[in-house]
Amino acid sequence: MIPLRLFIFGLTVNSIWIGVTIYLYKRLTGPYDLNPLARNSARALALFVAVIVPCAFLTRLVRDWSGQQTVAYLGFATMGSIGALATLLIVRDVTLWFWGRWQKFNQAEPIDPGRREFLIRVSTTGVASASAGIAAAGIYGARQAPTVERVEVPIDGLPADLEGLQIAQISDIHVGATATAKETRRIASIVNSLGADLIAVTGDLVDGPVPILAPELAPLFEMKAPMGVHFCTGNHEYYSGWKPWCDHLEANDWKVHLNGHQLLKRGAGSLMIAGIPDLRATRFEPSHACDIDKTCKDGESADVKVLLAHQPRSIKDIPEGRFDLVLSGHTHGGQFFPFTVLIHLFQPLVAGLYRRKNMWVYVNRGTAHWGPPLRFGARQEITLLTLKRA
Repeated sequence: MIPLRLFIFGLTVNSIWIGVTIYLYKRLTGPYDLNPLARNSARALALFVAVIVPCAFLTRLVRDWSGQQTVAYLGFATMGSIGALATLLIVRDVTLWFWGRWQKFNQAEPIDPGRREFLIRVSTTGVASASAGIAAAGIYGARQAPTVERVEVPIDGLPADLEGLQIAQISDIHVGATATAKETRRIASIVNSLGADLIAVTGDLVDGPVPILAPELAPLFEMKAPMGVHFCTGNHEYYSGWKPWCDHLEANDWKVHLNGHQLLKRGAGSLMIAGIPDLRATRFEPSHACDIDKTCKDGESADVKVLLAHQPRSIKDIPEGRFDLVLSGHTHGGQFFPFTVLIHLFQPLVAGLYRRKNMWVYVNRGTAHWGPPLRFGARQEITLLTLKRA
């Protein structure tokens, strides 16, 4: 039985998608006098676009079907490509509208219809070509190995024994339809090659239930570090069943932090590695509200305090100076155009290292991708953070 909330969400998204498809069909075919064969071909392509994306989402409900990954990859790739095309067309249409109003305001004679039609034809060709280029570059970018982003974090009063301590951070892998064992095996290999002291996984690890995705995730359990692998939940863990996943991770020796911490030692230096649930976790589990006092209890004396918090917006709930370093993800750095631009309207911290509330905050761009297998303008990364004395 599909929950009512999921059904309504799916119905809304699909309705919007069909509307976008109709808009694109009209704007792309309108300027041209097509013969019956070309017109029918365009209609067939529009129908394919309207259907394949909902089918990609439905593959999450299917198990043990050989064509599942092909349909999911094709559907999500279409979704990302059409997103870029729709954005460029809307920008084109808005620009032409303003140009038309400007021309009408500044000249007495009517706007030349032939000139306007020529501009529409030329710009339509240009938009289609540009969006195809963006899609091709995005698919290529998503298939590349994550970049290792090396970051030094200066800490005031850092003990000598913690100088040079390294944390490998991965985030937002979204194991599922388009991120499979091939990707997780490559990620584990890269992380192990870094030889980090500690591995941090900052949420949105999976997009589906344990019985279906456990084999795809399994290679990540080959990641090893002297101070262990530490995990905090992201919003997608709650969509996928947070409890079974947390139990599965702990059964494979990962330390799951839900308003909790672990004290670690290196020589005479002490490190507190802590984690809080996702910022919106209470929508699914009321007991998972962020509780910093509970998270830090009995760990205040640690020389360095590191917090795993999936969403960078979580720092609004963290008192100033409570931690030395906060590790987050969630934003994907926008992942691909146009979201690499739009993300800045919704997220104050998008990617990289920031200084906030007398704490360092690092936002990982995501180690794989969600949905559309595209990366354009925001590379996927594995972060290697090195603690240095300020």
